[in-house]
Amino acid sequence: MTSLSQLVHQFVSDLPAVQRVVLAVSGGVDSMVLLHSAQAAQLPQPLLVLHVNHQLSPHAAQWQALVTDTCARSGIECRALGVEVNVAGSGLEEAARQVRYQAIESQLRPGDLVLMAHHRQDQLETFFLRLARGAGVRGLAGIATLRAWGPARLGRPFLTVDRSIIEQYARNHGLVWVDDESNASDRFDRNFLRLNVLSALQQRWPDLPAQVSQATEHLRESDELLSEFAAADLAQCQPRGERIGVSLDMAPLLSWSRPRRYNLLRHWLSVQGYRLPARKRLEEVDALLAAGQDQNPLLNWGDRAPRRYRQRIYCLPARWQTVAELAGGTITWRSQSPGLPPGPYSVVTRALVPDITRAHPSERAHSQTLKKLLQEYALEPWLREYVPLILDNDRLVAVGDLWIEKGTAVAAGVVPVWSFSLPGMARV
Repeated sequence: MTSLSQLVHQFVSDLPAVQRVVLAVSGGVDSMVLLHSAQAAQLPQPLLVLHVNHQLSPHAAQWQALVTDTCARSGIECRALGVEVNVAGSGLEEAARQVRYQAIESQLRPGDLVLMAHHRQDQLETFFLRLARGAGVRGLAGIATLRAWGPARLGRPFLTVDRSIIEQYARNHGLVWVDDESNASDRFDRNFLRLNVLSALQQRWPDLPAQVSQATEHLRESDELLSEFAAADLAQCQPRGERIGVSLDMAPLLSWSRPRRYNLLRHWLSVQGYRLPARKRLEEVDALLAAGQDQNPLLNWGDRAPRRYRQRIYCLPARWQTVAELAGGTITWRSQSPGLPPGPYSVVTRALVPDITRAHPSERAHSQTLKKLLQEYALEPWLREYVPLILDNDRLVAVGDLWIEKGTAVAAGVVPVWSFSLPGMARV
């Protein structure tokens, strides 16, 4: 077993509960070495090769054939995934990366370990790219050796390996690979760095890749420490899942310094699976915190929408506003006494029954306008038009899970539960 094969074997063996090893193989020299070394490692787990065909190069079909034929000769399962790259709103590099990762993630299941062939020079390029874009500690920490990815994990066993060692391995074993012709064009940022900047820097400082690799390790340790502090701060903010999205108590945020506040917000959004916000976005949250109590400011960040209501900061997924998807959420029934099913009720959103303007909660002596009651029951303003009204024929029985109407025939101990079925809503 060669050194790279040993590296792959050790990398996989050190991780618990790996049920399948998934190799992302483009056909380039790095990934073909990963494929060969993983096979030579004689892992106990089955191998699955995923090749993403972006259909951007006139040679894309040849690259796919190289990977599938290599796997067929070796008896390794291979899936070729054809994708379409939509560059709207982002550059070609980023758009291709996003669709590639989405395609791979669609094939994953719990217990999978995905391996990619990123090496030391990739880390070097990523560091300088992010430096040029004004990244913070986490961004400059670069490519992670191991991280969670959907139901699986993503690992990069070659991340501290120099590219020259990978290329020598390929030559020693007579491997066949393809060269992406786009790598010769410096119109892409990464290629521009590699061809015009990093080559000059390495002539001056030959050890630059190793030194940057060491620096990214220091930065990752700093980021882990900041995350530990942020996790403790998050507990102070009493995070909770809401009907849609999540929220924080904003009182601690107001008392903290700006760096501490921003560190907490980055951590909170990160654990929900959102991309880290730019500093400009975090400054917008400061304006949100400073808004008056009678205001309910809304921020639109594309994939998420931070809001404030009363003394809490909310983070809603942007897609919640799709009325057809929401449809007022779902009403289920919870009974404290088994065998007491509610009668045949209909559920409609408030917007569909504009004639119902008043209600009378069972615990109150008098009726009140529906608008006023929704305010008093502290329902978030953005949900009020979607609140489900539960009807017995045309008679109001309950409003969401906020209250049961006075004088209704709902059995004692039976209460409605109002929830939304959009995925990813319950994380705090």
